[in-house]
Amino acid sequence: MARKKRHTVALGDIANLSNEEWLKWRAHGPDYADPTSPRYIPVTVGSSAVAIVMGDSPFESQLEFYHEKSAIKTPKIARKMNQDILDAGHYLEEFVAMNFPRFMEENCNVPAGNIKVINDTTMYQHPDYPFAVVDPDRLVIINKQEGIMEIKTTSSLDDINNYWKKGLAPKKYYWQCQYQMETMDYDFCYLVCMWGFTTKEMAAIKIVRDRALGKEMMEKVSKFVELCELGIEPDMQTGEHVDTLSKYLVRFYGPVEPNAPAVELPDNEETQEIMDEAYKLFERKAALTKELDKLSEEEAIICAKVLKYLQGKSNYCTLRLNEEQVISLKLDRPMHRASFDEEAFKAEYPNEYKEFLVPKFDLTKCKKKYGMETSRYIIPATINADKAPSIDKVLLRDIPLKAV
Repeated sequence: MARKKRHTVALGDIANLSNEEWLKWRAHGPDYADPTSPRYIPVTVGSSAVAIVMGDSPFESQLEFYHEKSAIKTPKIARKMNQDILDAGHYLEEFVAMNFPRFMEENCNVPAGNIKVINDTTMYQHPDYPFAVVDPDRLVIINKQEGIMEIKTTSSLDDINNYWKKGLAPKKYYWQCQYQMETMDYDFCYLVCMWGFTTKEMAAIKIVRDRALGKEMMEKVSKFVELCELGIEPDMQTGEHVDTLSKYLVRFYGPVEPNAPAVELPDNEETQEIMDEAYKLFERKAALTKELDKLSEEEAIICAKVLKYLQGKSNYCTLRLNEEQVISLKLDRPMHRASFDEEAFKAEYPNEYKEFLVPKFDLTKCKKKYGMETSRYIIPATINADKAPSIDKVLLRDIPLKAV
């Protein structure tokens, strides 16, 4: 259902596009095959990617997105995507949309009859910022007021407990909603998330359009797009998710030979500043580690004193300070993991034990018997690009004087 919202440009209906065709539309618009067409868009930024440009994506760095959009370079190690999670989100989208009116009636005192959910399958473009293309999950009409619905599903306990249950929008999705409202000229967007199969496992957060923030956002994205078109890398990323940059650079440059020699850095102001910062940082970390060790010693003393009072009766104690305040303390006792008594089970159920007995390959015995023959079967260690690298050590040493 193609529908213009005020001055928004409707690029076309994407309902019957294959995923491959949709990706091409999203990259360059419906005339992606003809760069000479006035409808061809050299660089696009969709709503799900705007958080990257704003530096608030926990998944992708600005540099990686720049490389994708400028098509200048590709990483040596490709990003691993969990297709099952992506597919689940797509399949459950309709289920979440169907439950939205009931959730609003149960939790927001809005009669379900006053809510209409519209499956608009149009891809839209901002008239003043042609790079901005969006295809919203749904449109909604609530009490005759029309807005956007962005749908999410999750299994992340951190997100569920820290955001959705508290009615808070993760920053990466907040930018997505603001971007859609700017592009389509709407004043509100419901960010709806489900992590189960009932409305009790659901959140609907109303995000109101912030026009000043929207203008700032569009200008920043516009500058990023200009860099992509000119082939100029964005400035070094900073902020909360700067680790996405180091993770990407690990994938970009690929594996390093285990015994590779040190790289001699060029002697300039930047490298001197980098190494000076690294050395000072390493010293600070060492000092903090010593301080933590000292605190651990003090903690052990306090724990011993508390244990004398508890006398094995509990891990928890309280002390009334006055008529209005009580201070409590709970000990965290290290525990061995619960284990299965295999020998007892074997003695009581010998036949069942044999049924589930699976011999395990003993590499140690194999090495002892066949020596180095096993080495050619060892799978080399590979880079874990899901974790950011850290500084292993920084050493400051004197260079020996050369004999004259």
